[in-house]
Amino acid sequence: MNATIESLNALGARFAGFALPMLLQSAILIALLFALDLASRKKVRATIRYAVWMLLLVKLALPPSLALPTSAAYWLPSKTAGTVQVAVPPAAHLPKLARQAVFLVIWLAVAPGMGLWAIWRLRMVVGLIRRSVEASEEVRALLESCRRQLGIKRVIPVRCAAIGSPAICGVLQPIILIPSDLADNLGGAEMRSVLLHELAHYKRGDLWVNQAQILLQIVYWYNPLLWLANASIRRAREQAVDEMVLVEMGMEAPSYPATLLRVAKLGLGRPLTALGLMGILEPGRGLTQRILHIMSRPLPRTARVGARGLAAVLLLALVVLPMACRRDTAPAPQLVASESAQPNNGPTKDAMILTISKEGAISLQNEMVTLDDLKKRLVETSHEKPHTTLTIRADRATPWAVVFKVIDAARASHINIVTTSVKETPHSD
Repeated sequence: MNATIESLNALGARFAGFALPMLLQSAILIALLFALDLASRKKVRATIRYAVWMLLLVKLALPPSLALPTSAAYWLPSKTAGTVQVAVPPAAHLPKLARQAVFLVIWLAVAPGMGLWAIWRLRMVVGLIRRSVEASEEVRALLESCRRQLGIKRVIPVRCAAIGSPAICGVLQPIILIPSDLADNLGGAEMRSVLLHELAHYKRGDLWVNQAQILLQIVYWYNPLLWLANASIRRAREQAVDEMVLVEMGMEAPSYPATLLRVAKLGLGRPLTALGLMGILEPGRGLTQRILHIMSRPLPRTARVGARGLAAVLLLALVVLPMACRRDTAPAPQLVASESAQPNNGPTKDAMILTISKEGAISLQNEMVTLDDLKKRLVETSHEKPHTTLTIRADRATPWAVVFKVIDAARASHINIVTTSVKETPHSD
Protein backbone atom coordinates (compact mmCIF):
# COMPACT_ATOMS: atom_id res chain seq x y z
CA MET A 1 0.00 0.00 0.00
CA ASN A 2 2.81 2.40 0.91
CA ALA A 3 4.50 1.82 -2.44
CA THR A 4 1.21 2.49 -4.26
CA ILE A 5 0.64 5.76 -2.41
CA GLU A 6 4.24 6.82 -3.01
CA SER A 7 3.90 6.07 -6.71
CA LEU A 8 0.64 8.04 -6.86
CA ASN A 9 2.30 10.95 -5.08
CA ALA A 10 5.16 10.89 -7.56
CA LEU A 11 2.84 10.68 -10.56
CA GLY A 12 0.56 13.31 -9.05
CA ALA A 13 3.46 15.72 -8.63
CA ARG A 14 4.43 15.30 -12.28
CA PHE A 15 0.83 15.60 -13.44
CA ALA A 16 0.22 18.74 -11.39
CA GLY A 17 3.51 20.15 -12.66
CA PHE A 18 1.98 20.07 -16.14
CA ALA A 19 -1.73 20.52 -15.50
CA LEU A 20 -1.66 23.51 -13.16
CA PRO A 21 0.64 25.71 -15.29
CA MET A 22 -1.44 24.78 -18.34
CA LEU A 23 -4.62 25.70 -16.45
CA LEU A 24 -3.25 29.14 -15.61
CA GLN A 25 -1.77 29.82 -19.05
CA SER A 26 -4.82 28.63 -20.98
CA ALA A 27 -7.10 30.69 -18.72
CA ILE A 28 -5.07 33.81 -19.50
CA LEU A 29 -5.16 33.03 -23.23
CA ILE A 30 -8.91 32.35 -23.21
CA ALA A 31 -9.59 35.65 -21.44
CA LEU A 32 -7.44 37.44 -24.03
CA LEU A 33 -9.16 35.72 -26.96
CA PHE A 34 -12.59 36.53 -25.56
CA ALA A 35 -11.59 40.20 -25.34
CA LEU A 36 -10.20 40.20 -28.91
CA ASP A 37 -13.28 38.44 -30.24
CA LEU A 38 -15.62 40.91 -28.56
CA ALA A 39 -13.66 43.93 -29.76
CA SER A 40 -13.37 42.71 -33.37
CA ARG A 41 -16.77 41.06 -33.81
CA LYS A 42 -18.27 43.93 -35.82
CA LYS A 43 -15.17 44.79 -37.84
CA VAL A 44 -13.35 41.54 -38.58
CA ARG A 45 -14.67 38.67 -40.67
CA ALA A 46 -15.59 35.50 -38.81
CA THR A 47 -13.06 33.56 -40.90
CA ILE A 48 -10.21 35.50 -39.30
CA ARG A 49 -11.73 35.43 -35.81
CA TYR A 50 -12.08 31.66 -36.09
CA ALA A 51 -8.40 31.39 -37.09
CA VAL A 52 -7.49 33.40 -33.99
CA TRP A 53 -9.52 31.01 -31.80
CA MET A 54 -7.50 28.12 -33.26
CA LEU A 55 -4.52 29.42 -31.29
CA LEU A 56 -6.19 28.04 -28.16
CA LEU A 57 -6.19 24.50 -29.54
CA VAL A 58 -2.55 24.90 -30.54
CA LYS A 59 -1.73 26.17 -27.05
CA LEU A 60 -3.35 23.12 -25.42
CA ALA A 61 -1.19 20.85 -27.57
CA LEU A 62 2.07 22.62 -26.59
CA PRO A 63 3.99 22.17 -23.32
CA PRO A 64 3.48 24.97 -20.77
CA SER A 65 7.26 25.24 -20.48
CA LEU A 66 7.52 26.78 -23.97
CA ALA A 67 9.44 30.06 -23.77
CA LEU A 68 10.34 32.43 -26.63
CA PRO A 69 11.74 35.98 -26.63
CA THR A 70 8.59 37.13 -28.48
CA SER A 71 6.52 36.63 -25.33
CA ALA A 72 6.23 39.15 -22.51
CA ALA A 73 6.57 36.35 -19.95
CA TYR A 74 10.03 35.58 -21.31
CA TRP A 75 11.37 38.89 -19.97
CA LEU A 76 9.82 38.63 -16.53
CA PRO A 77 12.36 38.26 -13.71
CA SER A 78 12.87 34.65 -12.76
CA LYS A 79 13.77 33.15 -9.44
CA THR A 80 17.41 33.32 -8.47
CA ALA A 81 19.46 30.34 -7.46
CA GLY A 82 19.50 29.41 -3.82
CA THR A 83 19.10 26.75 -1.18
CA VAL A 84 15.90 25.94 0.67
CA GLN A 85 15.80 23.92 3.87
CA VAL A 86 12.74 21.76 4.47
CA ALA A 87 12.05 18.79 6.72
CA VAL A 88 11.48 15.35 5.29
CA PRO A 89 8.35 13.86 6.94
CA PRO A 90 8.90 10.92 9.26
CA ALA A 91 8.36 7.46 7.87
CA ALA A 92 4.90 7.27 9.40
CA HIS A 93 3.72 10.30 7.43
CA LEU A 94 5.42 9.48 4.13
CA PRO A 95 2.58 7.35 2.67
CA LYS A 96 0.01 10.15 3.09
CA LEU A 97 -1.76 10.86 -0.19
CA ALA A 98 -0.77 14.32 -1.42
CA ARG A 99 -3.21 16.81 -2.91
CA GLN A 100 -1.58 16.43 -6.33
CA ALA A 101 -2.21 12.69 -6.15
CA VAL A 102 -5.86 13.30 -5.24
CA PHE A 103 -6.11 15.62 -8.26
CA LEU A 104 -4.65 12.89 -10.47
CA VAL A 105 -7.07 10.27 -9.13
CA ILE A 106 -10.05 12.56 -9.79
CA TRP A 107 -8.78 13.28 -13.31
CA LEU A 108 -8.37 9.57 -13.97
CA ALA A 109 -11.95 9.01 -12.83
CA VAL A 110 -13.52 11.78 -14.93
CA ALA A 111 -11.53 11.79 -18.17
CA PRO A 112 -12.12 8.12 -19.11
CA GLY A 113 -15.79 8.55 -18.24
CA MET A 114 -16.07 11.47 -20.62
CA GLY A 115 -14.25 9.43 -23.25
CA LEU A 116 -16.76 6.60 -22.87
CA TRP A 117 -19.61 9.11 -23.10
CA ALA A 118 -18.17 10.47 -26.36
CA ILE A 119 -17.82 6.95 -27.75
CA TRP A 120 -21.43 6.18 -26.80
CA ARG A 121 -22.66 9.30 -28.60
CA LEU A 122 -20.63 8.40 -31.67
CA ARG A 123 -22.17 4.94 -31.66
CA MET A 124 -25.54 6.66 -31.79
CA VAL A 125 -24.40 8.47 -34.92
CA VAL A 126 -23.25 5.18 -36.47
CA GLY A 127 -26.67 3.69 -35.78
CA LEU A 128 -28.31 6.76 -37.29
CA ILE A 129 -26.30 6.33 -40.48
CA ARG A 130 -27.15 2.64 -40.71
CA ARG A 131 -30.86 3.41 -40.48
CA SER A 132 -30.63 6.17 -43.10
CA VAL A 133 -31.73 5.81 -46.72
CA GLU A 134 -30.27 7.18 -49.91
CA ALA A 135 -31.42 10.66 -50.89
CA SER A 136 -33.37 11.27 -54.09
CA GLU A 137 -31.66 11.57 -57.44
CA GLU A 138 -32.41 15.31 -57.59
CA VAL A 139 -30.68 15.93 -54.24
CA ARG A 140 -27.66 13.85 -55.27
CA ALA A 141 -27.37 15.75 -58.54
CA LEU A 142 -27.56 19.07 -56.70
CA LEU A 143 -24.89 17.90 -54.25
CA GLU A 144 -22.64 16.92 -57.15
CA SER A 145 -23.01 20.41 -58.63
CA CYS A 146 -22.16 22.03 -55.28
CA ARG A 147 -19.16 19.75 -54.84
CA ARG A 148 -17.72 20.78 -58.20
CA GLN A 149 -18.41 24.43 -57.43
CA LEU A 150 -16.37 24.24 -54.20
CA GLY A 151 -13.57 22.31 -55.89
CA ILE A 152 -13.95 19.22 -53.69
CA LYS A 153 -12.54 16.14 -55.39
CA ARG A 154 -13.87 13.56 -52.96
CA VAL A 155 -17.35 12.19 -53.56
CA ILE A 156 -19.43 12.67 -50.41
CA PRO A 157 -22.72 10.75 -50.19
CA VAL A 158 -25.97 12.30 -48.96
CA ARG A 159 -28.61 10.27 -47.13
CA CYS A 160 -31.94 10.88 -45.41
CA ALA A 161 -32.17 10.20 -41.68
CA ALA A 162 -34.33 10.93 -38.63
CA ILE A 163 -32.55 14.13 -37.58
CA GLY A 164 -33.72 17.66 -36.90
CA SER A 165 -31.49 19.51 -39.36
CA PRO A 166 -28.94 18.81 -42.11
CA ALA A 167 -25.53 17.74 -40.84
CA ILE A 168 -22.20 16.26 -41.90
CA CYS A 169 -20.21 13.68 -39.96
CA GLY A 170 -17.32 11.27 -40.40
CA VAL A 171 -13.69 12.38 -40.36
CA LEU A 172 -12.38 9.51 -42.50
CA GLN A 173 -15.59 8.74 -44.39
CA PRO A 174 -17.65 11.95 -44.46
CA ILE A 175 -21.37 11.71 -45.14
CA ILE A 176 -24.13 14.31 -45.27
CA LEU A 177 -27.41 13.55 -43.52
CA ILE A 178 -30.61 15.49 -44.17
CA PRO A 179 -34.14 15.17 -42.73
CA SER A 180 -36.29 12.86 -44.81
CA ASP A 181 -38.78 15.56 -45.77
CA LEU A 182 -36.33 18.44 -46.19
CA ALA A 183 -36.14 18.31 -50.00
CA ASP A 184 -39.95 18.33 -50.24
CA ASN A 185 -40.20 21.52 -48.17
CA LEU A 186 -37.32 23.54 -49.66
CA GLY A 187 -36.89 25.05 -53.09
CA GLY A 188 -33.92 24.36 -55.34
CA ALA A 189 -31.97 27.50 -54.30
CA GLU A 190 -32.65 26.85 -50.63
CA MET A 191 -31.55 23.24 -50.86
CA ARG A 192 -28.42 24.33 -52.69
CA SER A 193 -27.44 26.71 -49.86
CA VAL A 194 -27.98 23.92 -47.31
CA LEU A 195 -25.70 21.54 -49.22
CA LEU A 196 -23.11 24.26 -49.74
CA HIS A 197 -23.07 24.82 -45.98
CA GLU A 198 -22.36 21.15 -45.19
CA LEU A 199 -19.74 20.85 -47.93
CA ALA A 200 -18.07 24.02 -46.66
CA HIS A 201 -17.51 22.30 -43.30
CA TYR A 202 -15.65 19.52 -45.11
CA LYS A 203 -13.62 21.85 -47.32
CA ARG A 204 -12.48 23.94 -44.35
CA GLY A 205 -11.40 20.89 -42.31
CA ASP A 206 -13.94 21.61 -39.58
CA LEU A 207 -14.58 17.92 -38.96
CA TRP A 208 -10.97 17.46 -37.85
CA VAL A 209 -11.03 20.57 -35.69
CA ASN A 210 -14.25 19.40 -34.04
CA GLN A 211 -12.66 16.08 -33.11
CA ALA A 212 -9.63 17.91 -31.70
CA GLN A 213 -11.99 20.03 -29.59
CA ILE A 214 -13.68 16.92 -28.20
CA LEU A 215 -10.35 15.28 -27.35
CA LEU A 216 -8.89 18.39 -25.71
CA GLN A 217 -12.11 18.96 -23.78
CA ILE A 218 -11.80 15.46 -22.35
CA VAL A 219 -8.15 15.98 -21.37
CA TYR A 220 -8.69 19.45 -19.88
CA TRP A 221 -12.17 18.90 -18.48
CA TYR A 222 -11.17 20.64 -15.25
CA ASN A 223 -10.81 24.02 -17.00
CA PRO A 224 -14.27 25.70 -16.89
CA LEU A 225 -13.19 28.48 -19.27
CA LEU A 226 -12.39 25.89 -21.93
CA TRP A 227 -16.05 24.81 -22.04
CA LEU A 228 -17.04 28.43 -22.74
CA ALA A 229 -14.24 28.85 -25.27
CA ASN A 230 -15.31 25.74 -27.19
CA ALA A 231 -18.81 27.17 -27.50
CA SER A 232 -17.36 30.41 -28.90
CA ILE A 233 -15.19 28.44 -31.32
CA ARG A 234 -18.22 26.58 -32.65
CA ARG A 235 -20.16 29.83 -32.96
CA ALA A 236 -17.33 31.50 -34.88
CA ARG A 237 -17.03 28.40 -37.06
CA GLU A 238 -20.68 28.56 -38.11
CA GLN A 239 -20.36 32.25 -38.92
CA ALA A 240 -17.22 31.54 -40.98
CA VAL A 241 -19.08 28.82 -42.89
CA ASP A 242 -21.97 31.22 -43.47
CA GLU A 243 -19.50 33.64 -45.05
CA MET A 244 -18.26 30.94 -47.41
CA VAL A 245 -21.83 30.06 -48.40
CA LEU A 246 -22.64 33.72 -49.06
CA VAL A 247 -19.60 34.03 -51.32
CA GLU A 248 -20.54 30.90 -53.28
CA MET A 249 -24.21 31.89 -53.62
CA GLY A 250 -23.37 35.12 -55.41
CA MET A 251 -26.48 37.03 -56.41
CA GLU A 252 -28.69 34.65 -54.40
CA ALA A 253 -26.85 35.40 -51.14
CA PRO A 254 -29.53 37.79 -49.72
CA SER A 255 -31.96 34.85 -49.45
CA TYR A 256 -29.64 32.81 -47.22
CA PRO A 257 -30.85 34.18 -43.82
CA ALA A 258 -34.43 33.29 -44.76
CA THR A 259 -33.26 29.76 -45.57
CA LEU A 260 -31.71 29.43 -42.12
CA LEU A 261 -34.98 30.45 -40.50
CA ARG A 262 -36.97 28.06 -42.67
CA VAL A 263 -34.70 25.11 -41.87
CA ALA A 264 -34.92 25.97 -38.16
CA LYS A 265 -38.73 26.06 -38.35
CA LEU A 266 -38.84 22.68 -40.10
CA GLY A 267 -36.62 21.18 -37.38
CA LEU A 268 -38.79 22.21 -34.44
CA GLY A 269 -39.71 19.25 -32.25
CA ARG A 270 -37.20 16.89 -33.86
CA PRO A 271 -34.18 15.20 -32.22
CA LEU A 272 -31.14 17.42 -31.68
CA THR A 273 -27.92 16.80 -33.53
CA ALA A 274 -25.76 14.20 -31.78
CA LEU A 275 -22.09 14.49 -30.93
CA GLY A 276 -19.94 13.92 -34.02
CA LEU A 277 -22.38 15.63 -36.38
CA MET A 278 -21.81 19.15 -37.61
CA GLY A 279 -24.97 20.73 -38.95
CA ILE A 280 -26.34 23.99 -40.22
CA LEU A 281 -28.35 24.32 -36.97
CA GLU A 282 -26.22 22.64 -34.32
CA PRO A 283 -27.63 22.59 -30.76
CA GLY A 284 -26.61 25.54 -28.64
CA ARG A 285 -25.90 27.74 -31.63
CA GLY A 286 -27.03 31.33 -31.60
CA LEU A 287 -29.06 31.40 -34.81
CA THR A 288 -30.15 34.95 -34.04
CA GLN A 289 -26.53 36.06 -33.72
CA ARG A 290 -25.65 34.41 -37.00
CA ILE A 291 -28.45 36.14 -38.85
CA LEU A 292 -27.61 39.48 -37.25
CA HIS A 293 -23.97 38.94 -38.22
CA ILE A 294 -25.01 38.41 -41.83
CA MET A 295 -27.48 41.30 -41.96
CA SER A 296 -25.27 43.86 -40.20
CA ARG A 297 -22.26 43.47 -42.49
CA PRO A 298 -21.68 43.87 -46.23
CA LEU A 299 -21.69 40.60 -48.15
CA PRO A 300 -18.17 39.15 -47.97
CA ARG A 301 -16.07 39.10 -51.12
CA THR A 302 -13.90 36.22 -49.97
CA ALA A 303 -14.03 33.46 -47.38
CA ARG A 304 -10.27 33.10 -47.08
CA VAL A 305 -8.08 34.34 -44.26
CA GLY A 306 -5.78 36.12 -46.71
CA ALA A 307 -2.09 36.96 -46.48
CA ARG A 308 -2.53 39.88 -44.10
CA GLY A 309 -4.91 37.92 -41.86
CA LEU A 310 -2.53 34.96 -41.76
CA ALA A 311 0.42 37.22 -40.93
CA ALA A 312 -1.58 38.81 -38.09
CA VAL A 313 -2.54 35.42 -36.66
CA LEU A 314 1.06 34.14 -36.83
CA LEU A 315 2.35 37.31 -35.17
CA LEU A 316 -0.24 36.95 -32.43
CA ALA A 317 0.76 33.29 -31.98
CA LEU A 318 4.39 34.26 -31.38
CA VAL A 319 3.28 36.65 -28.66
CA VAL A 320 0.60 34.69 -26.78
CA LEU A 321 1.49 31.00 -27.15
CA PRO A 322 4.83 30.89 -25.27
CA MET A 323 4.06 31.89 -21.68
CA ALA A 324 6.94 30.45 -19.70
CA CYS A 325 9.72 32.55 -18.22
CA ARG A 326 13.16 32.05 -19.61
CA ARG A 327 15.54 29.90 -17.65
CA ASP A 328 18.53 31.49 -15.96
CA THR A 329 22.00 30.42 -17.00
CA ALA A 330 23.05 30.63 -13.37
CA PRO A 331 23.19 27.41 -11.34
CA ALA A 332 19.73 26.08 -10.69
CA PRO A 333 18.23 26.13 -7.20
CA GLN A 334 19.07 23.26 -4.89
CA LEU A 335 16.53 21.77 -2.55
CA VAL A 336 18.06 20.22 0.54
CA ALA A 337 15.85 18.17 2.83
CA SER A 338 16.92 16.96 6.24
CA GLU A 339 15.61 13.82 7.91
CA SER A 340 14.47 15.85 10.88
CA ALA A 341 13.97 19.46 11.75
CA GLN A 342 16.48 18.97 14.58
CA PRO A 343 20.21 18.85 13.77
CA ASN A 344 21.85 15.47 13.95
CA ASN A 345 24.52 15.59 16.66
CA GLY A 346 25.23 11.87 16.71
CA PRO A 347 28.55 10.34 15.66
CA THR A 348 29.24 10.11 11.97
CA LYS A 349 32.23 7.87 11.62
CA ASP A 350 31.41 6.79 8.06
CA ALA A 351 29.48 8.43 5.25
CA MET A 352 28.08 7.02 2.02
CA ILE A 353 26.89 8.91 -1.02
CA LEU A 354 24.05 7.54 -3.15
CA THR A 355 23.20 9.08 -6.54
CA ILE A 356 20.03 8.52 -8.55
CA SER A 357 20.13 9.48 -12.24
CA LYS A 358 17.33 11.00 -14.32
CA GLU A 359 16.55 7.51 -15.61
CA GLY A 360 16.29 6.11 -12.07
CA ALA A 361 19.65 4.28 -12.05
CA ILE A 362 21.13 3.93 -8.54
CA SER A 363 24.81 4.43 -7.80
CA LEU A 364 26.24 3.76 -4.31
CA GLN A 365 29.75 5.05 -3.74
CA ASN A 366 30.15 5.38 -7.55
CA GLU A 367 29.11 1.74 -8.04
CA MET A 368 25.93 0.90 -9.95
CA VAL A 369 23.56 -1.26 -7.91
CA THR A 370 20.02 -2.54 -8.17
CA LEU A 371 17.40 -1.72 -5.55
CA ASP A 372 17.63 -5.25 -4.10
CA ASP A 373 21.44 -5.06 -3.93
CA LEU A 374 21.14 -1.65 -2.28
CA LYS A 375 18.88 -3.03 0.44
CA LYS A 376 21.38 -5.83 1.19
CA ARG A 377 24.34 -3.43 1.23
CA LEU A 378 22.56 -1.02 3.56
CA VAL A 379 21.60 -3.80 5.99
CA GLU A 380 25.16 -5.14 6.04
CA THR A 381 26.59 -1.65 6.53
CA SER A 382 24.10 -0.90 9.32
CA HIS A 383 25.25 -4.02 11.23
CA GLU A 384 28.95 -3.48 10.66
CA LYS A 385 29.01 0.32 11.06
CA PRO A 386 25.91 1.45 12.99
CA HIS A 387 26.74 5.15 12.77
CA THR A 388 27.07 5.29 8.98
CA THR A 389 25.30 8.22 7.35
CA LEU A 390 23.80 8.38 3.86
CA THR A 391 23.60 11.34 1.50
CA ILE A 392 21.12 10.94 -1.38
CA ARG A 393 21.58 13.00 -4.53
CA ALA A 394 19.04 13.12 -7.33
CA ASP A 395 18.03 15.23 -10.31
CA ARG A 396 14.70 17.05 -10.40
CA ALA A 397 13.77 14.81 -13.36
CA THR A 398 14.51 11.65 -11.36
CA PRO A 399 11.45 9.40 -10.89
CA TRP A 400 10.23 10.20 -7.39
CA ALA A 401 9.01 6.67 -6.89
CA VAL A 402 12.65 5.52 -7.00
CA VAL A 403 13.68 8.21 -4.51
CA PHE A 404 10.96 7.15 -2.07
CA LYS A 405 11.96 3.49 -2.40
CA VAL A 406 15.60 4.37 -1.65
CA ILE A 407 14.55 6.39 1.42
CA ASP A 408 12.38 3.49 2.62
CA ALA A 409 15.29 1.07 2.14
CA ALA A 410 17.60 3.30 4.19
CA ARG A 411 15.07 3.66 6.99
CA ALA A 412 14.35 -0.06 7.04
CA SER A 413 18.07 -0.75 7.50
CA HIS A 414 18.33 2.00 10.20
CA ILE A 415 20.79 4.01 8.13
CA ASN A 416 20.75 7.69 9.09
CA ILE A 417 19.92 9.92 6.11
CA VAL A 418 21.88 13.14 6.51
CA THR A 419 20.58 15.07 3.49
CA THR A 420 18.59 14.53 0.35
CA SER A 421 19.66 16.89 -2.42
CA VAL A 422 17.55 17.51 -5.51
CA LYS A 423 19.25 19.48 -8.24
CA GLU A 424 18.14 20.59 -11.68
CA THR A 425 20.54 20.53 -14.59
CA PRO A 426 21.27 24.16 -15.62
CA HIS A 427 19.76 25.27 -18.95
CA SER A 428 21.15 27.83 -21.32
CA ASP A 429 19.07 30.26 -23.44
